[in-house]
Amino acid sequence: MTRADVGSEFAFDVTAGGMKVAGWGFTIVPVEDPAGGCTVMHWWDDHRNPIIAKITGIALGVKDREAHNRANMGKTLDALAAAV
Repeated sequence: MTRADVGSEFAFDVTAGGMKVAGWGFTIVPVEDPAGGCTVMHWWDDHRNPIIAKITGIALGVKDREAHNRANMGKTLDALAAAV
C-alpha cells in the first residue's frame, strides 16, 4: 500500500515479477451539502515500459489498456455508489 488516509485517500501499487505495473487509488472529497456526502475519484497510472505494455496487451487481449481500465473503473464507482 502506498497511501491510506482515512476519509481522503487510498492508494496502492501493483507489481509483477518484480516490475512496476501500475498505481491505483481512490481520492475522496467531501461535498458542500447539508445532507453530507462526497465525491470519489478513481485513478490509475500505468508504470510499465511502453514496449512491455504493448507485449502484455497483445498477450492478454487488451488492445487499449486505458479504455479497458476506465470502463472497469466506472463499474467500480457505480458499484460503490450503489453500496452507499
